[in-house]
Parts: sequence; structure tokens; C-alpha cells
Amino acid sequence: MTGPKFVGTTKKLQRQPTGCVSLDLALRGGLILGSIYELYGFTHVGKSSLAYFLAAAVRPDGKILLADFEHFDPDYVLSCVSAANFEGEVVEADITDGETALEHIRAALKDPEYQAAILDSVGALIPRAELEGKITDANMGLRARRMSTALRHALYGLRRNPAILILINHLHPIVTLGQGFTTSGGVAIHNNAHVRIRLKTNKADERYYIVGGKVDKLRYGGKGGEFQIVLLPGVGIHKGLTAVVDAIALGVATKDRVVKIGDKSYGYFSKLVDAAYAGETEVFDEFERELRSALEQSG
Repeated sequence: MTGPKFVGTTKKLQRQPTGCVSLDLALRGGLILGSIYELYGFTHVGKSSLAYFLAAAVRPDGKILLADFEHFDPDYVLSCVSAANFEGEVVEADITDGETALEHIRAALKDPEYQAAILDSVGALIPRAELEGKITDANMGLRARRMSTALRHALYGLRRNPAILILINHLHPIVTLGQGFTTSGGVAIHNNAHVRIRLKTNKADERYYIVGGKVDKLRYGGKGGEFQIVLLPGVGIHKGLTAVVDAIALGVATKDRVVKIGDKSYGYFSKLVDAAYAGETEVFDEFERELRSALEQSG
């Protein structure tokens, strides 16, 4: 008996680690290329920052298409992608209207020069009929229909190009029912997204946020796990500080009054934040080495 064989042209899943340990563990190995990701949560929890970081983590060069209907800061975008060691181009999509932006995304996902496309956000996307019509016109469900069609086209492109599509979605109350929460764009997004990640702020400080996330859907394996990332306002996700909180969470380091690895003290967490803003790397390399060592030993 030699075991089963697969006959066909479909390739094995390609995974690309992000370099953030708990995030990669939650995704069971890293980003699954050729997939659609939905990042959702309430406002100001780091959805856009994580989207930029994930798009840049696919590979160090290439192009990222950004279709942003919510007024982004180009300097902040470049700061976020730099944190993932990205040296390629971030291309601004044509957002004349929703259909034009979605067409631009579809074309990019077919182009091997592009490694990612980001739509920010689903709820802010404006169909052409809404822009050209009267404010009193009824266009119920139009955005959802446009998104459903666009996702089918995106899936076609992603089967041929190992890129990712990231949809940013806001979580908001269901007003008519008075209870529960929902996201924009209809159920097609939930059905077609290979990975759904919900974000929330666990700890906020004037100089940093520790953002918690949970992989609610992982097409290849059910659900994923939970993770933490550290976000610096104006800078983006900081891999070094994220390594520190991962090390503490996994028992590689301890934090009482100060942060320690074994008997070696690294001072207060605020001191490490200072080091992050100062651009220091050596201290964070130590945490990353200890994390890698611990993971290798645990298998």
C-alpha cells in the first residue's frame, strides 16, 4: 500500500509566515496565499494597520493595490508596510465609484506583479447608481450584489495568482432588532472569505495598543486561534514589541514589575516601547531568538 494519490493541476497550499508568532500560530502556519481575508471589528481597533502589514508580508517586493474609500494617510501606509520589510510599490486604486474600484481589484488579482489588494472598507464602497442618483433613491442590497459578483471574479483570479485579497469591514449594531451586531456587504463575504479575523483592543496606552485578534474562520481547518499584536500610533505594527508580548504569553518571558527572560531583566515594558520608537532592534532580536528556540523545542 502506497497511500492515496491526487491527480490534477491544483497545487499545494502556499503559506507565508508573517513573522508575528501568535498570529502565525492562529493562522496555523501563516498567510494562505490565493485567499480572501475579511478583517472586521469596531472602529479604531487596527484593521487597516493589520491589512497593510499582512499585504506587505506576502513578499518583500511586488505591488499592493489599495482601494480606500475612507481617506488614508500615504505616509502611515508606507510606515506600516516597511514594518514587514516591504520594498515594493503601494498603488492607489481608482475609486471613482464602487464598480470602478472593484474592477481595478479584479485586474490586479490577475496580475502576477501584484501580491495583494485591499478594500477599505466594504461599508464605505459607493456603487455608481448611488453616486449618480438622487439621495432619496432606494438602492437596498446593491452594495451586497456588487460585492458578491466581485468576489466570484476575485476567486477566479486568486486560483491563478498566489496573492491575497483583504476586505476591511466594520462591526456595527443591528439597529432594527435592537440587539446583536453585523457587518456590511451581505452574506457573500462571509461565505467566500477563506479567513475571517475579528480584532479588538485589549490594552490601550497613549503610546501603544495591544490589539487582540481571533481567527473566526479558517477555510482549511475550521477555526484558527487567538493572537496579539502591538500597534504604535503613527508607526504601525511593531514586530519587536509583538515578539515581547508573544514571549510573555507563551511563557518564554515573564512580566511582573519588569520584563525578564530567565534572570535577565529588560526593564519596564515602557522602556521597551521607548526602544521601539527609537528604532532599536538588538533587544527585540533577543526575544525573537528565544521565541524561535522555544517553538523548535516544542515541535
